[in-house]
Amino acid sequence: MGNNRGTVWGLFLLPLALLAAGCSQDLLTFSPWQVRPTGTQANLWGIAYGNGAFVAVGEALLVSPDGERWQKVTEGVCLADVAFGDAGFVVPECGPWSGVLISQDGYRWQRYTLSSHAPINGIAYGNGRYVAVADLGLTYVSTDGLNWQRANGLGLQRYLDVTFVNGLFIRFDTDPWVSTDGFNWSLPEQNPSSTNNLYGGTYGKGLYVVVGSSGTVLTSTDARRWTLQRTNSFAGLAEVAYGNDRFVAVGSSEILSSKDGVEWVSEMPSDRPMWSLADIIYAQGKFVAVGSKGLVLTSTR
Repeated sequence: MGNNRGTVWGLFLLPLALLAAGCSQDLLTFSPWQVRPTGTQANLWGIAYGNGAFVAVGEALLVSPDGERWQKVTEGVCLADVAFGDAGFVVPECGPWSGVLISQDGYRWQRYTLSSHAPINGIAYGNGRYVAVADLGLTYVSTDGLNWQRANGLGLQRYLDVTFVNGLFIRFDTDPWVSTDGFNWSLPEQNPSSTNNLYGGTYGKGLYVVVGSSGTVLTSTDARRWTLQRTNSFAGLAEVAYGNDRFVAVGSSEILSSKDGVEWVSEMPSDRPMWSLADIIYAQGKFVAVGSKGLVLTSTR
């Protein structure tokens, strides 16, 4: 749920020296975030947790038992996103007419053909099914990760990502579309930020929260009528997660946090490198975020 390749990476690159061997632990830690070594400089675009493992994907595939110690499974690939469900981890490759990787544990993988007509941009799991979204207005649905059914016809929309929260799939372009089954989708009744791209969403404290370009944060109690919140940030926000009584949004040069989804503060210190982050989840009592040049950050706050 975090494939924003063209949105995040163009703004800057993480200085290579940060992850070089021999860096002091003090350099790799700032409250409340800690950099975790991954052994790769490949860009990471998505992360998911399931069956006791974290899996991060992008230009490499990494697996970890705790979000802190990472093992590289493969590199030199192009993996669009990752979701965990009844069939295990499902990872669509980039590009049309490509493939999908499936694994139960994150360590052993099988590749299958995925006959999509356009590049897959995001995947999510919920209500017993995987839902993948793509360019050309396409959405695909599968119960097993192997057999996919096209949910709609070709169109002009470019669906940028999809998430599943509180019983709903939310599909993103400039609007947060909602669905319970992946086939039937509804536009919001009210969207005060319909000109900005949206990329990710979460649910907590009775509130849906979605994020997007130019520091956009929208909130809703019903996923139909949305309110634009002020963040004092112009960063492209790629994803948001909820856990430990707070929301955390990440993106290009930015980490924002909020207790209520309304008032947001930056956790990006001015004296630290400008990190480019593409996805974040909350699992095993911690936030885990992934980004450019193999970057993985964790926080237990």
